[in-house]
Amino acid sequence: MKIAICEVSHFPELTTVFFEMESYYFGREAASYDEILSYLTHKVFSLYSGVTVLGAWKNGTLVGFATFTLMFPAPRCSCKYPA
Repeated sequence: MKIAICEVSHFPELTTVFFEMESYYFGREAASYDEILSYLTHKVFSLYSGVTVLGAWKNGTLVGFATFTLMFPAPRCSCKYPA
């Protein structure tokens, strides 16, 4: 298994996995493939989102993902509280 940070080139694979998940949970109310692709492009992978997506590939196929963002919980590490 290969685990790596997803990049723009992984959009089609990620969109397929997101679509499967969306369909499982929301059935006929699920977002379309194109809506999910737009969401990933303009929201999740936006320069300003702060979200990183890790992908897990087995035999060259994306089989899962996880998302994370770095946070600074200490008040003096926040932009709001300059040193």
